[in-house]
Amino acid sequence: MYGSGTAAGGATAGAMLPVTGFNIVWYAVAGFTLVSAGLALLRLLPKRTPAA
Repeated sequence: MYGSGTAAGGATAGAMLPVTGFNIVWYAVAGFTLVSAGLALLRLLPKRTPAA
């Protein structure tokens, strides 16, 4: 906890992003989450097979 100043600085900057109004990062996080959820659904759904 006390050994890494960069980790503490990064955590502080990450916590301050919503307060400062830097919302583009949160839009990117939300977009990545939606894409990941969509890809997970594609893996769960069965593939279509042509009628023979």
